[in-house]
Amino acid sequence: MEFTNFCIMAFAAYLVLKKPEKEKLADRLLFGSIGLSFFIWIMMSWGTLMPIGNY
Repeated sequence: MEFTNFCIMAFAAYLVLKKPEKEKLADRLLFGSIGLSFFIWIMMSWGTLMPIGNY
């Protein structure tokens, strides 16, 4: 998942570099990347955030 996140960010940077008119798409990709990073953080730390049996 981290590699997918890296690929999204690299593609967004490529879009802005080669095709400045696609900046709006790059913005969406970067916001999606932030969301994916947050999702990865939640999934990787779920055991610490919600320990089993401590409800």
